[in-house]
Amino acid sequence: MAKLGERAAKRIDAMGKPLPCQNENDTPFFTRPLQDAAERYANAHAEVIERRESNRNRHAQQWAQWRHFND
Repeated sequence: MAKLGERAAKRIDAMGKPLPCQNENDTPFFTRPLQDAAERYANAHAEVIERRESNRNRHAQQWAQWRHFND
């Protein structure tokens, strides 16, 4: 029973510790140079465009398959 309590206490203690932060810059965006926010927005928008393009490609491939299904 003591071993079980000891293992549980270690795990509960570990849950109380903060996780290591891996962000390069934790300062709020409104305090950073405008270029940082512009770059982040541009990167996010590029990902949106890539997702939309991949959806269009998958859609077109599926329709092409269905179009020639009964040939």
